[in-house]
Amino acid sequence: MPYRSPRASRAVAPAFGPVTADVRARSARSPQEWDGLVRRLGGSGFQTFRWLSTVVPAIGQQFVPLVLLADGAEAGVLPVILRRSGMQTINCVPFPDAGPLVTPQHAGATLTYVRELERQSRISKATHCIAAAAPGPAPEWAATARSNGYTAASRTAWVVQLGLPLPELRARLASGRRAGLARASRRGIHVRPASVHEAGPLLSAWMDVTFARQGERAPYPREAVTAIAAAYEHGPARLAAACGPDGEPLAIMVTIGGSAVASGWTVQRHPDAPAAASSDAVATLYWDSIVWAKALGYTALDLGGSSTPGVANYKRGWGAEPHARLRLTRLGGLAIVATGLRRRSSG
Repeated sequence: MPYRSPRASRAVAPAFGPVTADVRARSARSPQEWDGLVRRLGGSGFQTFRWLSTVVPAIGQQFVPLVLLADGAEAGVLPVILRRSGMQTINCVPFPDAGPLVTPQHAGATLTYVRELERQSRISKATHCIAAAAPGPAPEWAATARSNGYTAASRTAWVVQLGLPLPELRARLASGRRAGLARASRRGIHVRPASVHEAGPLLSAWMDVTFARQGERAPYPREAVTAIAAAYEHGPARLAAACGPDGEPLAIMVTIGGSAVASGWTVQRHPDAPAAASSDAVATLYWDSIVWAKALGYTALDLGGSSTPGVANYKRGWGAEPHARLRLTRLGGLAIVATGLRRRSSG
């Protein structure tokens, strides 16, 4: 084992009354056990066994699936994602929801346990994302995070609740979103399934170009994008392409499932397509993902976060509501030194 399993942690969660629990962990017995717990706790597609076991090796890290036990009963899951080359890190990944998923009353004891795991495994940098599952991250998460040396930062995810009938979901769209769908129809833009052989190469190429134009590196290497497309070729996911009248893709979107909540992983547009046409193509893909998730019985569609107010407003226009995510970060001695060196060299 690349980590040392610490002793059980006992903690009190004052936000929920005098709840005390012994928390410890064991290896998951099967992907089915893991996914069953994720579904029971309202987790997202990014917390499913298929996603983690596919993406983590493709980005050069190791996934260790741990089941959390509170007083001996299964209480949640803890994905331990390790990088051992260079600085040793845990759960430092480009996708959300990589963190413990447990009921709120076990937040305190869980974080204390995780902190001890990091200490014994000599982790230099730790990041945990507490997912946007109802009722959202409890105050106990932030309080316990600070007492264990984590920095807590709030993030917002935009989630479309799918309990209403489809016509009512469409009626809730902002006028700008409905106008985009109408324009797409007039332009002859249509949505069709994207094959794995099409989605993988196009997503990789478009992602590389888009981020390069912003002076950044794409968050996923080509090997990871190819692995994701292959793993979800037959579900549970929607690989969709929005095409112009000539049948050529203007944009591609991948929405992953496998749990109670479906999650939009990425939507990429052709970097050289006309802006107006590609924007309307993206609109058709957002609506297509809502229709797909609703038809398959998902309770909600997580559209992810927002880097700017404009992106937040766009996602809100699809009927999405803000859900809180909590990002916890802790730097060990080596990471603090490295961060300081980077700041001085760029200053």
